[in-house]
Amino acid sequence: MIQNVQKDIAKKVALASCAEYNEKSVLEKMRQLVIDAPPPSVEGKIVLLKPNILSPKKPEFAICTHPVVVAAAVKVFLELGAKKVFVGESPAVAPSLVAAKASGMLEAIEKAGAEWVDFSEMQTLHFEGGKLIKSIDFAKPFFEADLVVSLSKLKSHQLMAYTGAMKNLFGLVVGLNKAQMHYRFSDKNDFSKYLTDLVVASGSRYAIMDAIVGMD
Repeated sequence: MIQNVQKDIAKKVALASCAEYNEKSVLEKMRQLVIDAPPPSVEGKIVLLKPNILSPKKPEFAICTHPVVVAAAVKVFLELGAKKVFVGESPAVAPSLVAAKASGMLEAIEKAGAEWVDFSEMQTLHFEGGKLIKSIDFAKPFFEADLVVSLSKLKSHQLMAYTGAMKNLFGLVVGLNKAQMHYRFSDKNDFSKYLTDLVVASGSRYAIMDAIVGMD
Protein backbone atom coordinates (compact mmCIF):
# COMPACT_ATOMS: atom_id res chain seq x y z
CA MET A 1 0.00 0.00 0.00
CA ILE A 2 1.07 3.58 -0.63
CA GLN A 3 2.92 5.16 2.27
CA ASN A 4 2.21 8.79 3.07
CA VAL A 5 5.58 10.54 3.05
CA GLN A 6 4.58 13.98 1.79
CA LYS A 7 7.15 15.85 3.90
CA ASP A 8 10.02 14.16 2.04
CA ILE A 9 8.84 14.93 -1.49
CA ALA A 10 11.32 16.79 -3.67
CA LYS A 11 9.49 19.54 -5.53
CA LYS A 12 10.81 19.19 -9.06
CA VAL A 13 9.04 19.96 -12.34
CA ALA A 14 10.07 19.04 -15.87
CA LEU A 15 8.62 20.18 -19.19
CA ALA A 16 8.90 18.53 -22.59
CA SER A 17 7.75 20.06 -25.85
CA CYS A 18 5.76 17.74 -28.11
CA ALA A 19 3.73 18.99 -31.06
CA GLU A 20 1.50 15.99 -31.72
CA TYR A 21 0.37 12.60 -30.45
CA ASN A 22 2.95 10.60 -32.34
CA GLU A 23 3.71 7.36 -30.45
CA LYS A 24 7.47 7.48 -31.02
CA SER A 25 7.78 11.17 -30.13
CA VAL A 26 5.61 10.94 -27.02
CA LEU A 27 7.54 7.92 -25.73
CA GLU A 28 10.83 9.72 -26.31
CA LYS A 29 9.59 12.77 -24.38
CA MET A 30 8.20 10.59 -21.59
CA ARG A 31 11.58 8.93 -21.15
CA GLN A 32 13.20 12.35 -20.94
CA LEU A 33 10.68 13.57 -18.36
CA VAL A 34 11.44 10.76 -15.92
CA ILE A 35 15.14 11.57 -16.25
CA ASP A 36 14.65 15.30 -15.66
CA ALA A 37 12.14 14.78 -12.81
CA PRO A 38 12.64 11.22 -11.54
CA PRO A 39 9.72 9.42 -9.90
CA PRO A 40 10.13 7.46 -6.66
CA SER A 41 11.75 4.05 -7.19
CA VAL A 42 9.29 1.56 -8.67
CA GLU A 43 11.64 -1.42 -8.87
CA GLY A 44 9.58 -4.54 -8.14
CA LYS A 45 6.53 -2.46 -7.20
CA ILE A 46 2.95 -2.04 -8.41
CA VAL A 47 2.21 1.30 -10.08
CA LEU A 48 -1.33 2.61 -10.52
CA LEU A 49 -1.70 5.13 -13.33
CA LYS A 50 -4.80 7.29 -12.96
CA PRO A 51 -5.68 9.00 -16.29
CA ASN A 52 -8.54 11.44 -16.76
CA ILE A 53 -11.41 9.74 -18.61
CA LEU A 54 -14.23 12.16 -17.96
CA SER A 55 -16.57 10.52 -20.46
CA PRO A 56 -16.52 7.87 -23.21
CA LYS A 57 -15.16 10.15 -25.93
CA LYS A 58 -12.54 9.60 -28.61
CA PRO A 59 -9.13 11.31 -28.25
CA GLU A 60 -9.87 14.05 -30.79
CA PHE A 61 -12.39 15.64 -28.39
CA ALA A 62 -9.48 16.42 -25.99
CA ILE A 63 -11.65 15.49 -22.99
CA CYS A 64 -9.54 12.58 -21.77
CA THR A 65 -5.84 12.01 -21.22
CA HIS A 66 -4.69 10.83 -24.64
CA PRO A 67 -4.20 7.05 -24.92
CA VAL A 68 -0.81 7.60 -26.57
CA VAL A 69 0.38 9.50 -23.47
CA VAL A 70 -0.94 6.84 -21.09
CA ALA A 71 0.59 4.02 -23.14
CA ALA A 72 3.95 5.81 -23.10
CA ALA A 73 3.74 6.13 -19.31
CA VAL A 74 2.98 2.42 -19.04
CA LYS A 75 6.07 1.56 -21.09
CA VAL A 76 8.32 3.90 -19.14
CA PHE A 77 7.29 2.62 -15.71
CA LEU A 78 7.79 -0.96 -16.88
CA GLU A 79 11.23 0.06 -18.18
CA LEU A 80 11.94 1.52 -14.73
CA GLY A 81 11.36 -1.91 -13.22
CA ALA A 82 7.74 -1.87 -12.08
CA LYS A 83 6.43 -5.37 -11.34
CA LYS A 84 2.98 -4.43 -12.63
CA VAL A 85 1.33 -1.34 -14.03
CA PHE A 86 -2.37 -0.89 -13.41
CA VAL A 87 -4.51 1.72 -15.15
CA GLY A 88 -7.87 2.69 -13.69
CA GLU A 89 -10.47 5.44 -13.57
CA SER A 90 -14.04 6.02 -12.41
CA PRO A 91 -15.86 8.31 -14.87
CA ALA A 92 -18.86 10.19 -13.54
CA VAL A 93 -21.12 9.50 -16.52
CA ALA A 94 -20.34 5.97 -17.75
CA PRO A 95 -19.07 2.57 -16.52
CA SER A 96 -15.28 2.61 -16.44
CA LEU A 97 -14.75 -0.22 -18.90
CA VAL A 98 -17.19 1.33 -21.40
CA ALA A 99 -15.32 4.64 -21.21
CA ALA A 100 -11.94 2.91 -21.47
CA LYS A 101 -12.99 1.12 -24.65
CA ALA A 102 -14.69 4.13 -26.26
CA SER A 103 -11.73 6.44 -25.59
CA GLY A 104 -9.23 3.98 -27.04
CA MET A 105 -7.55 3.73 -23.64
CA LEU A 106 -8.11 0.02 -23.07
CA GLU A 107 -6.53 -1.12 -26.33
CA ALA A 108 -3.58 1.25 -25.93
CA ILE A 109 -2.66 0.31 -22.38
CA GLU A 110 -3.07 -3.43 -22.87
CA LYS A 111 -0.84 -3.26 -25.95
CA ALA A 112 1.75 -1.41 -23.84
CA GLY A 113 1.71 -4.09 -21.14
CA ALA A 114 -0.62 -2.70 -18.46
CA GLU A 115 -3.75 -4.12 -16.86
CA TRP A 116 -7.04 -2.22 -16.67
CA VAL A 117 -8.45 -2.34 -13.13
CA ASP A 118 -12.06 -1.86 -12.12
CA PHE A 119 -12.94 1.09 -9.89
CA SER A 120 -16.43 -0.11 -8.94
CA GLU A 121 -15.72 -1.29 -5.38
CA MET A 122 -14.57 0.90 -2.50
CA GLN A 123 -12.51 0.61 0.65
CA THR A 124 -12.21 3.16 3.44
CA LEU A 125 -8.96 4.96 4.19
CA HIS A 126 -8.82 6.65 7.60
CA PHE A 127 -6.99 9.95 7.52
CA GLU A 128 -6.74 11.78 10.83
CA GLY A 129 -4.70 14.65 9.40
CA GLY A 130 -7.48 15.97 7.18
CA LYS A 131 -8.80 19.52 7.52
CA LEU A 132 -12.35 18.65 6.39
CA ILE A 133 -12.40 14.85 6.23
CA LYS A 134 -11.01 12.15 8.50
CA SER A 135 -11.75 9.21 6.22
CA ILE A 136 -12.27 8.71 2.51
CA ASP A 137 -13.51 5.87 0.33
CA PHE A 138 -11.11 5.05 -2.51
CA ALA A 139 -11.43 2.44 -5.25
CA LYS A 140 -10.04 -0.91 -4.10
CA PRO A 141 -7.14 -1.10 -6.62
CA PHE A 142 -5.66 1.98 -4.93
CA PHE A 143 -4.88 -0.16 -1.88
CA GLU A 144 -2.97 -2.70 -4.00
CA ALA A 145 -0.57 -0.12 -5.43
CA ASP A 146 2.78 1.06 -4.11
CA LEU A 147 2.68 4.27 -6.15
CA VAL A 148 -0.22 6.17 -7.68
CA VAL A 149 0.55 8.52 -10.57
CA SER A 150 -1.89 11.19 -11.68
CA LEU A 151 -1.99 11.28 -15.51
CA SER A 152 -4.06 14.40 -15.92
CA LYS A 153 -5.28 16.38 -18.92
CA LEU A 154 -4.63 20.12 -19.17
CA LYS A 155 -8.06 21.70 -18.81
CA SER A 156 -9.98 24.41 -17.01
CA HIS A 157 -12.65 23.70 -14.39
CA GLN A 158 -16.01 25.42 -13.97
CA LEU A 159 -15.82 25.76 -10.18
CA MET A 160 -12.09 25.77 -9.46
CA ALA A 161 -10.80 27.40 -12.69
CA TYR A 162 -7.62 25.31 -12.68
CA THR A 163 -6.43 22.44 -10.48
CA GLY A 164 -3.36 21.14 -12.31
CA ALA A 165 -2.91 17.44 -11.66
CA MET A 166 -4.75 17.51 -8.32
CA LYS A 167 -8.42 17.10 -9.18
CA ASN A 168 -7.65 14.16 -11.44
CA LEU A 169 -7.14 12.12 -8.26
CA PHE A 170 -10.79 12.81 -7.44
CA GLY A 171 -11.36 9.89 -9.84
CA LEU A 172 -10.09 7.55 -7.11
CA VAL A 173 -13.52 8.15 -5.58
CA VAL A 174 -15.98 5.71 -7.09
CA GLY A 175 -18.82 6.75 -9.41
CA LEU A 176 -21.68 8.80 -8.02
CA ASN A 177 -19.87 9.30 -4.72
CA LYS A 178 -18.09 12.14 -6.52
CA ALA A 179 -21.41 13.92 -7.06
CA GLN A 180 -22.12 13.59 -3.34
CA MET A 181 -18.79 15.24 -2.53
CA HIS A 182 -19.48 18.06 -5.00
CA TYR A 183 -22.82 18.64 -3.26
CA ARG A 184 -21.35 18.40 0.23
CA PHE A 185 -18.48 20.78 -0.56
CA SER A 186 -20.21 23.08 -3.05
CA ASP A 187 -18.38 26.18 -1.84
CA LYS A 188 -15.17 26.83 -3.77
CA ASN A 189 -13.02 27.19 -0.65
CA ASP A 190 -14.45 24.04 0.94
CA PHE A 191 -13.97 22.03 -2.24
CA SER A 192 -10.36 23.20 -2.53
CA LYS A 193 -9.72 22.05 1.05
CA TYR A 194 -11.42 18.74 0.32
CA LEU A 195 -9.23 18.22 -2.76
CA THR A 196 -6.14 19.01 -0.72
CA ASP A 197 -7.17 16.47 1.92
CA LEU A 198 -7.84 13.90 -0.80
CA VAL A 199 -4.47 14.37 -2.48
CA VAL A 200 -2.54 14.24 0.79
CA ALA A 201 -4.52 11.19 1.92
CA SER A 202 -3.76 9.44 -1.37
CA GLY A 203 -0.02 9.73 -0.78
CA SER A 204 0.42 10.53 -4.46
CA ARG A 205 3.99 11.63 -5.11
CA TYR A 206 4.20 11.94 -8.88
CA ALA A 207 2.13 13.43 -11.69
CA ILE A 208 2.36 13.67 -15.47
CA MET A 209 0.13 16.03 -17.43
CA ASP A 210 -0.97 15.65 -21.05
CA ALA A 211 -0.81 19.25 -22.31
CA ILE A 212 -0.18 18.64 -26.00
CA VAL A 213 -3.80 19.63 -26.60
CA GLY A 214 -5.79 21.11 -23.71
CA MET A 215 -9.49 21.70 -23.11
CA ASP A 216 -11.13 24.95 -22.02
